[in-house]
Amino acid sequence: LQGIQKAFRAYLPDMVQLFDEGKALFGTAAEQQFIDEQFPKCQNISIDYGVMEHATQRYLIPSDCGWSDIGTWGSLFAHAAKDDHDNAVQGNAVVVQTEHSIVNVEEGVQAIVQGLDNCLVAYRDRSLLVCRLDDEQKIKDWVEKL
Repeated sequence: LQGIQKAFRAYLPDMVQLFDEGKALFGTAAEQQFIDEQFPKCQNISIDYGVMEHATQRYLIPSDCGWSDIGTWGSLFAHAAKDDHDNAVQGNAVVVQTEHSIVNVEEGVQAIVQGLDNCLVAYRDRSLLVCRLDDEQKIKDWVEKL
C-alpha cells in the first residue's frame, strides 16, 4: 500500500491534500460526509491515467479473465442479471410491459416502470434519468445542461 500512496502523492498531490485534511475522520461516522464534500473537488481522472501511466514501480500479471470496463450503462447492462424480458433491475422497482431495459433506483425509492423498450431509468440523489440506451453517450452533455 505504501507504493500506491507514494505514487498518489507524486502524481496527484492536489487530490491527496484534499483527503489528508480529513484523515482523523476516516473510520468514523463523519467519514462519509467528509468524502461527499471532498469528492466533487477532485480532478476528474482515472487511476490508470493519473497514477499508473506515470509510476515507475508497477507490475503486470498477465491474465485472460474476460475483462469489461463497467464504465457505461451499456456495459453494466451486458453483465447484469436479467429477468425474463431482458431487463436489469436494481432497487425496489416493479417493471411491467418493459423489455431490454435497465431500471436502477437507489435504496428507499420505489418505482413503477411500464411500457419501455431499450431504455435506461436511473434515480440517484433526487435526480431522474430516462433515456434510450442507445443515447447513453449523451448523458454527460445532458447532465451539464442541468
